[in-house]
Amino acid sequence: MVMQLSEFPRPSEDNGRGVHWSLSVYEWGKRDWSFWAEQIGRMRLKWVKIMDDGGGSGWRLARRLTDMEVMPVVRLYWPQQNPGNIGSRGGDAVKRYLEAGAMYFETNNEPDLDLEWQDGGKPSNWLDIVVDNFIIDADIILGLGGYPAVPAFGVGAQRDPFSKIVQRGRSDILDGGAWAAVHNYCLGRPLEYPNDRVNTHGDPISEAEWEAAGGTWAWEMSRDEVNQARREHTNPDATIMTDSTCFRAFEQLNEVIVQAAGHSIPIMMTEGGYNVGQRAGTTFGDDPRYPKPTPQAASEMSRDMFRHMQGDQTILGKAVPEYFFAAMPWLIAAYRIAVWAAPAEHQGPWFTHQLDQQFGLQGELPLVQMLKDLPSRVRQDGPAPKQWTKPS
Repeated sequence: MVMQLSEFPRPSEDNGRGVHWSLSVYEWGKRDWSFWAEQIGRMRLKWVKIMDDGGGSGWRLARRLTDMEVMPVVRLYWPQQNPGNIGSRGGDAVKRYLEAGAMYFETNNEPDLDLEWQDGGKPSNWLDIVVDNFIIDADIILGLGGYPAVPAFGVGAQRDPFSKIVQRGRSDILDGGAWAAVHNYCLGRPLEYPNDRVNTHGDPISEAEWEAAGGTWAWEMSRDEVNQARREHTNPDATIMTDSTCFRAFEQLNEVIVQAAGHSIPIMMTEGGYNVGQRAGTTFGDDPRYPKPTPQAASEMSRDMFRHMQGDQTILGKAVPEYFFAAMPWLIAAYRIAVWAAPAEHQGPWFTHQLDQQFGLQGELPLVQMLKDLPSRVRQDGPAPKQWTKPS
């Protein structure tokens, strides 16, 4: 019997709003938790992606989140974890998380990238190895009562582990509790991409629009050069099935899942969204047709993404699909949460002082206040995990 989407655990008053928390398995704001708890509550976040060292290092954070009726999504992480599976240590950690009411688990990450493999290179049969280890992990997690993620691949990558799972005679995993992670970074492109008019028609930009988007900082070229690139890269036949390097990657992923399993499974963004200064790359470098998002632009596009997630805004006339449960974009904080990772700090996390002087900010992106001001619309009210029920 196929598990229905409505049967998967959801936080109460679920609006699909979330965020990727710390990129560290040990530092998560424990020294200033009252501040972070207040931010989560005021932004009405319902999903939070957290990191774990494979042995339960994030359990205290998960416990605090579930006490707030926020759903943790736990990634069991260690460097170069391919090939491998979570083993008995990971199984013990999953059991402990489940007792706290954390139900969803990632056990691998972008295994199509060489850097995720021991010795820095993946073998020719890498996808078969990934699928075989996923099945091991899924059996452990499902057996304990949790929900395992078919791993996310690199941004825009179009891989199909699902048909391999079915070919191995394990469609029961896709029928009975598996979900899919996706890293749908938006890369400065609009939510409609690849079916926006810049991509399909090459609409030109005016001098005023070029300036308003951030001028030289955002474009790194003149308006005439931008318009030339728009003319040269017009793609009137664009579809999400051929270009999913964008927010709507979940649509392409769902098509692959349905072809293999015969039905949808939950999909969640466990990394992605809009980052300050990040735009799409092409074979020859950055896609020049779209500007690097300023803090204001990244915040406005992120706000609209969350409006779509909770059903307030359509994309190309379509509402958020039922199978797309949550958006947990990268990243809440780095330095502000005591993670001294300079590359992450320069990616425009929600809380940072790196952008204060240049953009007149005060330690946070405009998005933070936008979410506090955005009324929450409930997509589905649970079903909350039974572990969340407090004794009367």
